[in-house]
Amino acid sequence: MRIVCLHTADSNIALFDAVATHTAAEVEVQLVSGAWDRFRADDTAGYLSMIATAANAAYENGADVVAFAQTSMAGAALLVTGGAKPLTTPAIALAAAVHAATLAA
Repeated sequence: MRIVCLHTADSNIALFDAVATHTAAEVEVQLVSGAWDRFRADDTAGYLSMIATAANAAYENGADVVAFAQTSMAGAALLVTGGAKPLTTPAIALAAAVHAATLAA
């Protein structure tokens, strides 16, 4: 399985690299260059478009899964057309909460 993790800040690289050592999957961390500048300039549409374009490209280049490193990227999942819906921090947190609630019931 090939997983591509998209991010906009170099501080996320170490986190993904650490997690990748605990899986047999091929994990590739990719910077979406310029996207964070758009976010900081309040260009939300441009920011999300850049993230979605990067996700589509990752799928076109053989990614089985795309994961977004930041909550601010979640809206871009609605714009992705090239593969499965990317994993987003809010979606992962909600799935974990539902799973935990199911176990507690």
